[in-house]
Amino acid sequence: MPLPRSTSAHRPPPRRAADNRLGRFVASRALRKHLFRLSLLFLLSLLVYRAPSEQAASLNGLSDGLQELAPHRPTADQIITQLLKSNKERQSQLSSYVVPTTYRVVNSTGKVRAEAEVRLRYSPPGIKEFQVISETGSSLVRDRVFKPLMEVEAESASGRNGDRGAISPANYSFSLVGEERIDGSHCYLLQVEPKRVDKYLFQGKIWIDSKDYAVVRIAGQLAKSPSFWISRVDFVRSYRRVGTHWLPSRNESITRVRISGRNVLTIDYGAYQFLSS
Repeated sequence: MPLPRSTSAHRPPPRRAADNRLGRFVASRALRKHLFRLSLLFLLSLLVYRAPSEQAASLNGLSDGLQELAPHRPTADQIITQLLKSNKERQSQLSSYVVPTTYRVVNSTGKVRAEAEVRLRYSPPGIKEFQVISETGSSLVRDRVFKPLMEVEAESASGRNGDRGAISPANYSFSLVGEERIDGSHCYLLQVEPKRVDKYLFQGKIWIDSKDYAVVRIAGQLAKSPSFWISRVDFVRSYRRVGTHWLPSRNESITRVRISGRNVLTIDYGAYQFLSS
């Protein structure tokens, strides 16, 4: 009597190994997409302020205290008009400079994912060149985040990106909500609302020095999330006075992704050195 045929050959092979490979592939693909979105979001924070010259998520503790509005203060429209005029004048007088910059991405646990030390050189009327001095950490972050940041900042400085995200009456409505002191500077505090839902625009606040009519700080959130997976994007872009100019001091962008959590991308600018012409 023949033995019954084993049915083990007809059973489907274990799926654990295949599932693990698929899971790693999906996770890797999701990571690449997230890093691309992270760089895009930060690039937008660079583009939102591209008036004729050249944003921690919480606004708490950013200033020395809100003050009552002065009785003879200018209107919001007058402040913005003078800002654009002053920016244009300062830009025409800006000479060549070099500044060391540090690019860094930190994840939700505080671990540094990647870091790069870069030498930035600016030449008028709008040329920015980047030289990477050293870099550590994830090559994926460096290639998908840092490199695109440098490329788009160079394009923004040259004016090739247009004015779609510039702080101007064409893109935003402004209202004066108070006066504050930021790092010793007396500033007008303006609420900024986009005139359309656009991924290149933001809503939030800007602090404008009342003497120089220069942006001291921008803080807010993107008007439109570029992805369902991005639950929130906050940024702060800070400036400091260097001679007669106001130049970038620190950029910080925080994204909250529904799956992978919180990531912080920063650029810190060191000491500016102006070059003789």
